[in-house]
Amino acid sequence: MSYNARLATILYQMTANLGRATSTMRSELRASWVYLSKFAGPDYEAPVAPNDLMHWDLYLARMQMAVHVYGDAEFLADVTGGQYPRAQFYESQFLGPTTLTHPAL
Repeated sequence: MSYNARLATILYQMTANLGRATSTMRSELRASWVYLSKFAGPDYEAPVAPNDLMHWDLYLARMQMAVHVYGDAEFLADVTGGQYPRAQFYESQFLGPTTLTHPAL
């Protein structure tokens, strides 16, 4: 799901930059990040599928996008409460170093 949320966030940002984003788009995207937030941060839940392997470095780099778009303390706690330094967040497929492309607001 983080793959989809990542792409939806990029599309939302492009649409917002064109002045065409709606509040519905923003709130539905936020709902996705809130769900994903349950599986990150200091009090995260175990993955639903017991054999899932979490790549925390990539997952938290994607969560940084939610910090950038929404600025919520909840999302910030997700990315700062883990074992990976935020300066090393790197999303290899689209964004590169997410703390540079999507810094905290």
